[in-house]
Amino acid sequence: MGLYAKFAGSGTGTGQIYLKHTAMEAKADIIEGQPIYLVLKSDGYLGMFQNGSGPPVDVQPFTTFQQIVPGIRRVRIEPDGNLNGYYWTGSSWVLDYQAISDPCELPSSCGPYGLCGPGKVCSCLDNRTVHGSGGCGPPDNQNTGDFCGAYDNNRFRVLRRSGVELPFKELMGYKKMASVELCEAACGGNCTCWGAVYSNSSGFCYMLDYPIQTLVAVGDETKMGYFKVREGVGKKNVGAWLGLGLGLLFGAVLVFVGVLGLGWYKLKSRGVKGYAEEDGGGVGVGAYKDLGAASFRSIELSER
Repeated sequence: MGLYAKFAGSGTGTGQIYLKHTAMEAKADIIEGQPIYLVLKSDGYLGMFQNGSGPPVDVQPFTTFQQIVPGIRRVRIEPDGNLNGYYWTGSSWVLDYQAISDPCELPSSCGPYGLCGPGKVCSCLDNRTVHGSGGCGPPDNQNTGDFCGAYDNNRFRVLRRSGVELPFKELMGYKKMASVELCEAACGGNCTCWGAVYSNSSGFCYMLDYPIQTLVAVGDETKMGYFKVREGVGKKNVGAWLGLGLGLLFGAVLVFVGVLGLGWYKLKSRGVKGYAEEDGGGVGVGAYKDLGAASFRSIELSER
């Protein structure tokens, strides 16, 4: 029995396996080449069968194994990725089975770029962001794609954190490397790699080909994480909005200046006209006279 997580942006394929249960073959042997069926039984267990009439090749017992319950039973995969079993009391469903007992071993129990501690105490990998319902990473970091894009998608900053390890790491591939620097360089130069976790004691380098999800907090500071945080998409959007805002502001300034200019022109025109008609009750200025002419060489000033 296996459970797989298909993360956004992880490309094609079956996804990352996070639960693998091999049949114990306690009551029957597996026949190679024949399918195995998982059956929910009324006396409280999940059985793996190859022959409907024969004994199971494996049994996953519920809490109420071999007990009579008042209602029906059901199993379902929950939004957090766990496989749970329930029975009906007549008014509510009672949890009776969990395939994964430790919530920190689920694919993304604390969301993207989250850190899961004992008792599912959630925090953020950057140790600054307050953990919220949407996790710790910006939505841009869950977009489909990798860091191979020709545009802004290949821009990222690096986040490092010690004292972390991957959930279900036993089910992940790794490469043995001599140092954390080599592990980081291998991921940094790979545009499909979103991050890497290195163990100094074993030399195992685990590289992630999907957007960063929840890591597990551990007391061993020699277990170190290297994570890419995409910046291109978010910065591109911010730049677009900033450009739009500046354009609107510049347009508003031009309109304002135009209105002021028109008003000033009208006021100036009215001022000249008023000056011409101010003293004389409508008497015009008259024809232009050259004050330098002989007839205007002598001017007499007198009171009215």
